[in-house]
Amino acid sequence: MYKLVLLIITSAIACTSFLILYLNHDFREFVYSEKKLLILCALLWITLLTEFTHTLLDLLSLKRLAQTDHDLNRLAYLDHLTGIPNRYSCDLIFSQFNTPDKISDIGCILMAISNLREINETQTHEIGDHIISDFCTILESVGNEYGFVGRNSGNEFLLVIDHCTNAKTISFLDSFTLRLQNYNILNPEFPIHIRYACLLNQDAHAAHFFEFITQTYALFHEKSLDLI
Repeated sequence: MYKLVLLIITSAIACTSFLILYLNHDFREFVYSEKKLLILCALLWITLLTEFTHTLLDLLSLKRLAQTDHDLNRLAYLDHLTGIPNRYSCDLIFSQFNTPDKISDIGCILMAISNLREINETQTHEIGDHIISDFCTILESVGNEYGFVGRNSGNEFLLVIDHCTNAKTISFLDSFTLRLQNYNILNPEFPIHIRYACLLNQDAHAAHFFEFITQTYALFHEKSLDLI
């Protein structure tokens, strides 16, 4: 902020002095006729120009540092393939929900692409990565309205919903299914098929979030359902 203010002040002084010389003919003639004053004005402009350049370079350097910091944060918290929150971000979110007032009405929908292994084995992992990326784009576009969307591992994706109700989960699943059906119509060669499990803590009665998420995973492995 200081650098920006300094840049504005320096620019204002330089522009004002230039305009005075340009618009006031008598003053301009007077400056040109006085050698010492002309040298003083020239030194002033050189100083202002130097300060302006240094300040501008500092601001550009700060901008690059800010961009670098942003990129590092993105690498740390977002999945490099899909751009959605990664396992580390999921763990941070889990810890935020690990309080009695938050955990009581939490809900989680855990999903996996059921035909991903088949695509990877019969096609290529590049196509599999493309399927994952497209799936996450749909999941995030629908799920962000309901809660936190993250990729917890290679083929495990979750939506954590605060103040969750059955109506919210049904609403999400309906909207998500519709978007996925439209995607599959447009991409019949590589459709996306999903298995999921949904758990509300009003049914699980977990005291801690990690206990709740463990129950969600157990439900997924025992009784996951085909969404599409």
